[in-house]
Amino acid sequence: MVLDRQKSVSLSELKQRLRKKAQESREVKLRKVEKAGATPLSFGQERLWFVEQLGGGAAYSIVTCFRLKGEINIPALSNGISQIIHRHEALRTRFAEVGGIGSQVIDSPSDHTLRYVELDKEKDVVELLHKTSTIDIDPNVGPNFQSYLIGNKSEAVLIFIVHHAVSDGVSRGIIASELEALYAAHCQGEEADLPELPIQYSDYAVWQREWMTGER
Repeated sequence: MVLDRQKSVSLSELKQRLRKKAQESREVKLRKVEKAGATPLSFGQERLWFVEQLGGGAAYSIVTCFRLKGEINIPALSNGISQIIHRHEALRTRFAEVGGIGSQVIDSPSDHTLRYVELDKEKDVVELLHKTSTIDIDPNVGPNFQSYLIGNKSEAVLIFIVHHAVSDGVSRGIIASELEALYAAHCQGEEADLPELPIQYSDYAVWQREWMTGER
């Protein structure tokens, strides 16, 4: 399978980025936070949460498409996506109101469902792509990460629909690169050698609040 995308990076560059993030986390005293329930929103997430309360959050669903060519191992692809969601807490995070304040709730890891729709005609694929790309995600309900595979086992389009509260342009590139590494490993019956994530986004949100309030 060939993943045709522009935003991904090589595995070696991905490892360098993750190690750099680990070094940066030590320099600014970021640390892992014990998650015993809801955690604070970052300031950026808080703005989006306010927009959602006003019913104006539909525009914040981000759609990313990848054209896949060659023999596609759907179980390996689905397993790779599930592992990414296990690695990145943000992809299984939703909003909740706790005591009148917007908060993050991180759901426990579970197997992700890759929705596969088998189609052969290009016209049908394009029509379903359009319908899928207009799906709105409610970050208060989740899941805030959804995936679809539309086409056949030799050529298809992989679609990620993610709420902007849990993803941005940089993270999309990392996700694409991790998926390529995980998919290749799963196809060989192996485990990808990806560095453990030093922190999660919720850790950053806690640090940001402490930084602004002088509680470091």
